[in-house]
Amino acid sequence: MTVPSDSGTIQSKLIRQLLQGLIYLFDLKEHLRSLVDAHAPSGHEAPVREIVRESWANLVDEYDQDKLGSLIGIKKATNPLAKPRKIMLAAHMDEM
Repeated sequence: MTVPSDSGTIQSKLIRQLLQGLIYLFDLKEHLRSLVDAHAPSGHEAPVREIVRESWANLVDEYDQDKLGSLIGIKKATNPLAKPRKIMLAAHMDEM
């Protein structure tokens, strides 16, 4: 499958990046199972934090961890804009 390089739609850019190996995909069902199976009661979320850290390794440029143990993945812009956009994905890491 080839995507014209002059095609400017978001979908064509994503397909081009996927074909070039720039987008990392993982088995979502397997990933969710590993998160659900991890023992991580409130205050002891380290096992889940390590699963997320490992699965995000190819998706972020760096990590930060605050004093409470929150894991923060930082992805830097590849094409910086005059007014940078920020996106936050947040979730609890403890068991339900």
